Amino acid sequence: WIFDLGPVSILAVSYCCTEPYSYSRTISDFCNHLNQYGIKISSDDVLKSQLGRNMRTLGLITDSPDSEGGMTIKNPFSVSNNY
Repeated sequence: WIFDLGPVSILAVSYCCTEPYSYSRTISDFCNHLNQYGIKISSDDVLKSQLGRNMRTLGLITDSPDSEGGMTIKNPFSVSNNY
């Protein structure tokens, strides 16, 4: 099946991926998390797809030179992420 996650589902999956951890998650971690739902996608596919563009628009992806691929996923509902 080919489908696209909408803004609410992107926020929900990003939250579920990041909430259990006190540190930033990478795009690779996000792909592994989606794999647990049966959604198989690579890091490159995320960054080059509408999903990646939507995540950037929602402010969920930030550049980080310390992470794989230079991108980290932010928890959309964390108080510390809201400046």
